[in-house]
Amino acid sequence: MGPKLTSTWFQSHGLPEKSLSRKFLGLTFPNPIGLAAGFDKNGYLLPIASALGFGYIEVGSVTHLPTAGNPRPRMFRLPNRHALFNRVGLPSEGAHAVHNRIQNARTRGLDLPVGINIAKTPDPKISGDAALDDYCNSIRILAPVADYLALNISCPNSHDGRTFEAPGALTELLKAVSADIPHSPPLLLKLGLGHSRSTYESIFEISENHGISGYILGNTLPSVQNNISGGLSGQPLRSHALRVLQWARSTLPRKRTVISCGGIDCFQEARLRCGHGADLLQIYSALVYEGPGFIPELLQQFSDEMRSPLEPPNDSRSD
Repeated sequence: MGPKLTSTWFQSHGLPEKSLSRKFLGLTFPNPIGLAAGFDKNGYLLPIASALGFGYIEVGSVTHLPTAGNPRPRMFRLPNRHALFNRVGLPSEGAHAVHNRIQNARTRGLDLPVGINIAKTPDPKISGDAALDDYCNSIRILAPVADYLALNISCPNSHDGRTFEAPGALTELLKAVSADIPHSPPLLLKLGLGHSRSTYESIFEISENHGISGYILGNTLPSVQNNISGGLSGQPLRSHALRVLQWARSTLPRKRTVISCGGIDCFQEARLRCGHGADLLQIYSALVYEGPGFIPELLQQFSDEMRSPLEPPNDSRSD
């Protein structure tokens, strides 16, 4: 197992212990930087997540049944855009396997908050009530080892291309979840970035009526590269992510936890999201392009700012 975020770790990186700690969702996060879902789909990085500097990790997306995903190759770099393009298709070892791996990691001393991102098993035969049962089955299995659960209702590269972001489908899903599993960990929604403001307002209204604890904004953007459909992540998501974050903060209660994700690959972008109301952040593509040293560097810059605050964030993309 990698070293925990102890006093020695902070001192070795020039950071004051607990200076970046945050409390949301009834949890204590050592720092606000998390590993976004999609990078560690099955929980293999849990033993080293804190050694890399992350304040929390979101495992998944996890599906109830094991699924292989799309054939390889299915992940591509777009260096000129500082982006990634994927058509992975939700590969997962299944909820039972992930439950066991997280439970084993906790037994061995893992004390980092772990979120689990849940998606519908991408099988066209699983639809209607069966799709609701699929989500609920995953929650039953994974809730005992999760600090929070994220319902991935927005994945743009699942088998049938459909999502649960439509108001009717979302209402049915949240009704099923709240009725069947009343005592689960905090529930968050992971939303996409390509919708109108009115669509988000509708999603927020429905979700607030069903006890959702927070939101992860957002997911990869649907994209077509070389006549292949998939999802885009990295710098091209920046303006979309900021805009949706602003809409969320102007609509939701201030106490609602909001996590911003998409194109955060430098301190300036991370700080901008925090300045516009993000409680926590998530990293994905930046870890590919900047390497594992990016996280300690980012934490160092946040720590330096605490000693000498910068001017309030200002960005031409704000609207």
